[in-house]
Amino acid sequence: MRWIRIILSPKIAINHDVCIHCLKCVRSCPAEILISESSKTQKGIIKVIDPKSCFECRACEVICPENAINVMCAIENESAP
Repeated sequence: MRWIRIILSPKIAINHDVCIHCLKCVRSCPAEILISESSKTQKGIIKVIDPKSCFECRACEVICPENAINVMCAIENESAP
């Protein structure tokens, strides 16, 4: 019997309605996967450019003053074929 290990990358959820665009999350991310995008017509938004590079340190989630970020940890699943 052979076991298969499936590892799902973490998901970073950002509530843009609550985000005040303080950029603390962007500056605190050691993986540098958060960026700020803004335009003349809308308030700046934070985007995740490479969610697979996230190693779930949760620095962005902890530093956010508005609790606008939620890092959902990866799930490991081992199953037989």
